[in-house]
Amino acid sequence: MNALRHLLTGKRLLFALLAALCVVLLAAGLIIRSTLDSVPRLFRRNAELKAQGYYMGEFEFKMLASQYHMNAGRYLQAVRTLRGIKAEMQDVRTLKKMPSNATPEEQMAFLLDRQDPVTGAFMDHDYPLFSYFAPTCNVVEALMRLSRETGRPLKLKYPLRFLEQIGTPQQLRAYLDSLLYLNSLIARFPGPGPYGPGVSEIPSFDVLEEAGVHRFSEPWKEELRRWFYETQDPASGFWGSRIGDAGQWRQKKDINSTFHILKLVLTDTGENKDAAFPLRFGDKLARGILDAMDMPIPEGTADQHDWGLVQYQGAKILTQYLWPHLAEAERAEVRRKFRSMLVQTFRLYRPVDGGFAYYTTDAQADVDGTGLATGVLKILGVLSGTWERERLWGKVSEGDLTPKRVNVGRWEEAMLPDGGEIQSFRIYRDHLPSATP
Repeated sequence: MNALRHLLTGKRLLFALLAALCVVLLAAGLIIRSTLDSVPRLFRRNAELKAQGYYMGEFEFKMLASQYHMNAGRYLQAVRTLRGIKAEMQDVRTLKKMPSNATPEEQMAFLLDRQDPVTGAFMDHDYPLFSYFAPTCNVVEALMRLSRETGRPLKLKYPLRFLEQIGTPQQLRAYLDSLLYLNSLIARFPGPGPYGPGVSEIPSFDVLEEAGVHRFSEPWKEELRRWFYETQDPASGFWGSRIGDAGQWRQKKDINSTFHILKLVLTDTGENKDAAFPLRFGDKLARGILDAMDMPIPEGTADQHDWGLVQYQGAKILTQYLWPHLAEAERAEVRRKFRSMLVQTFRLYRPVDGGFAYYTTDAQADVDGTGLATGVLKILGVLSGTWERERLWGKVSEGDLTPKRVNVGRWEEAMLPDGGEIQSFRIYRDHLPSATP
């Protein structure tokens, strides 16, 4: 009888534990769903506040902190983080505004006041360590530009104390390892996750050294190169989060993170910086990037923003970093891709304005769209006088170019000469401008 009673008690306990586990999993799922649903609204609010002149340099890194907590199973902390961000953006009294029409000196003073006295980071000290490095580098870069403009030396108010937590090679490796894996639920979020600002931005340490605000030891730098050398995915060539755990994982093919990490591995022209840690798997990386870029412009501004970033960074990786590591057949494929990219880029051209729009739905050109498009055109080797043009397409003919005029009565009858005979062409409607030969 006692044995039966113990068995029944054990079964009740098991059912109770299973029920509790189901409740926890359901609650976790609802929290993740709620978090996903709230993200677009918070990003829209961020854009509104930036347009009103509020300083929002910490926003994206604060948002990633919620993913960081969820990845560690701290779901309530993730919710509290998002609620805190939402409250801060609704009651703007805690936010700071850059003075209108601020002089460079006033801008410099404003940014220096954003430094946290506890950690020295340009980030709220209530957030996790991984979120400190990227915004700090961003502000220091801005301060360097203002320093050159004003002639005023750059001197921070506080030392970068947060770097003491990753100051030795051993501390650095432990920190990087802690951000390497992402569980499959959190991997559904767009973007690189905490790995992005917390890991892939670390190669920007040279910004802090150039500004004279911090020095890293040579053993520290060597350990950083070694860690990235060891964690490049041999199957795809990408860097980024590993989805799963150390026992079983798959690579997140992260162009954004790979783009930032390559500056540590290769020079601006694609040569290995350190013979001990050379680039590996370049052919696989090039194939993965071409596959990721092989898509038309999507619908929706958010998707188009991500598409534009992938196209720009992917093209720059291929042109600037990987070109010396590609066989001729792979180079020919890159050139074919770049020709189709050129067509897509000009879908954003607005001839009345003489510039490019950022989104296909924008009727007018703007500064951001024109800046991105001209950057893409340079990378594609379209602009004359650039090293990208010579690298991708060869040297321009030194012989005299003979203009050839072709009149077309019906557009469907138009034919272009063979590509080897042409350097550039222009299309005019009705008549040529008076200065045209």
